[in-house]
Amino acid sequence: MARNKVAANIRKLWLLKGLESAWFPIPILMIFYESHGLSLEQGVLLKAILSGAIFLGEIPSGYFADRFGRKTSLVGGACFWLFGWLIYCTQGSFSWFAVAEILVGVGGSLMSGADSAIAYDSLLELSRAGEYRAWEGKASAITGLTEACCGLVGAWIAETNLVYPFYLQTGCIFLYVLLALTLREPTAHRTQETPQWRSLLPSIQAIFTKRPFLRWLLLFSATLSCGTFLIVWLSQEYLVQNGLALAQLGWAWLILHCALAIASGNAAKISPRYYPLVFALLPILLAIAYIALGLIHSLWGILFITAIYVVRGLLSPLVLSYLNDHIPSNLRATLISVNSFLFRLIFFAFAPLLGLVSHLSNFDLSLMFSGIVLGAIAFYAYWQIKPTLNARP
Repeated sequence: MARNKVAANIRKLWLLKGLESAWFPIPILMIFYESHGLSLEQGVLLKAILSGAIFLGEIPSGYFADRFGRKTSLVGGACFWLFGWLIYCTQGSFSWFAVAEILVGVGGSLMSGADSAIAYDSLLELSRAGEYRAWEGKASAITGLTEACCGLVGAWIAETNLVYPFYLQTGCIFLYVLLALTLREPTAHRTQETPQWRSLLPSIQAIFTKRPFLRWLLLFSATLSCGTFLIVWLSQEYLVQNGLALAQLGWAWLILHCALAIASGNAAKISPRYYPLVFALLPILLAIAYIALGLIHSLWGILFITAIYVVRGLLSPLVLSYLNDHIPSNLRATLISVNSFLFRLIFFAFAPLLGLVSHLSNFDLSLMFSGIVLGAIAFYAYWQIKPTLNARP
């Protein structure tokens, strides 16, 4: 019976991924802020508050999940998220929205890494750890398709009332809480207790000392994550500059996320023997695509944006599968959170630099700058991990 409940986690976590990714308000968020009298600068500041809350909470929340349970972390994070979205449904001032963003940020950090950790350990307990790459690929595909479809629905329903997308979002998170409560915490393969907070850093350092390639793997992942995250925002500017109507951005969003979903869904078909080649191609493809976007001034550039979304789709299943194979269960969520923390750190450092390049020169040069810098860092990190890619954990 217990084994069946652990097996049920696998499908439930896919459903949770979908509910978590039902971002109905995304296409109209800035318009919603403006309808409540907020300026563009205040809207951007709210997103900065959100990012800061997630950034500060990443590693502590991962430790919390390892220490007190991944299910507890998912349920608690979803409750924070639910309260945040309820504020959006009922309030209308900058100060209340700032409180909501902090709650959503704390909730997001608690959920980050906990779902992947409980999925891997569930498969491990079922002696099916080799299926994790396929699970993560399908999870990424579900995320991409849900974001795309819910974005279209949110934009459509917002024509009636701008707050309606937030009602739908809140309803999805309420369902998330109910479903997360039914998860079964895996217990097998936890050979040691999660260390106390004081000894957490020495424990992480010991893992990196024993497996130094993990440092480079995290840098590889975080740098490529930064590049594939930037394109979400830069692509909107690029497409509009090159003649795409604002009304058609939703359909472009759908096409790009379908490409992401196809890549993620097929990542499990890539044999580990091809990892050295595939891992090398990811930063090369990212760099070429960004440089091409800086040189090409037409809507054909969407092909290169699609290429970056393909990189994004392959990155998570491949890297998280490889990372999970080489880290202990008792610090799994913590180390996955370290991966997310490093990504946000690189993004915070690189985004202002990119803005400065764009301000001093032009948008095209900033695109090429992104490709060269991020591609070079990621490829150097790949070169450091290349000897280990064919090695068994």
